[in-house]
Amino acid sequence: MPVTYEFYSIAIADIIIPEDRQRRALKNVDNLAASIARNGLLHPIIITRDLRLIAGERRLEAMKTLGATHIHVHYLDELDEFESVAIELEENIKRKDLHWKEYAHAVKRYHATRLDQDVEWTQARTGEALGIAGQWVSITVQVATELETAPEDSLIYNATGLEMAYRHIRRKHKRAVDTELAQ
Repeated sequence: MPVTYEFYSIAIADIIIPEDRQRRALKNVDNLAASIARNGLLHPIIITRDLRLIAGERRLEAMKTLGATHIHVHYLDELDEFESVAIELEENIKRKDLHWKEYAHAVKRYHATRLDQDVEWTQARTGEALGIAGQWVSITVQVATELETAPEDSLIYNATGLEMAYRHIRRKHKRAVDTELAQ
């Protein structure tokens, strides 16, 4: 379906925010609300036909802060699922940085979704699609995978950034190899 660029006014209360959103913590919503109060909502949020939010959660929250009952939306049904995940990630990267853990999970989810659809999909292609280096995709996917089982008191979970978490993972794996060789 071609992009129509038609926007609709939808009741804010009807919009569904999925639990698997890339961004977990919303920051500076008050600043965005002040901007919207001054200039209006410049970019409609993006939702599916079943009213699931794809992009624009900060804008949605800012509109709620302003007491709005309706918001302008654009429907995403002309894009495939890969484009919708890429749009959400691109928007989050360009607007406010995701927390490094959210970023790692989002990149891993995008890569896994592409790989499920195309067994020949590579991390290099994920990197091209997201505008990051393929080697960085590899590191990010490793960190996201480790985070899924890392205890909340682990060095990996409590690292201050993705690179530090990766260094902890490398040390952990080296210790495991050294222990196995010693046995």
